[in-house]
Amino acid sequence: MKKPIYNDRWLEECEAWPRLTRDERMERLRSIRAGYPDGHPEIQFIDAQIREVEHE
Repeated sequence: MKKPIYNDRWLEECEAWPRLTRDERMERLRSIRAGYPDGHPEIQFIDAQIREVEHE
């Protein structure tokens, strides 16, 4: 999994991930995504993760 540059919470989120419900994962991904400026390349990666969780 590629680590986003701007968000120091990412490692913390990865460690908590297996214990979270689908809704909690969606909420956290959206929160992480909101921390990036428009046009940042990491947004595409996070959007892909959001789509993956949506299809669980």
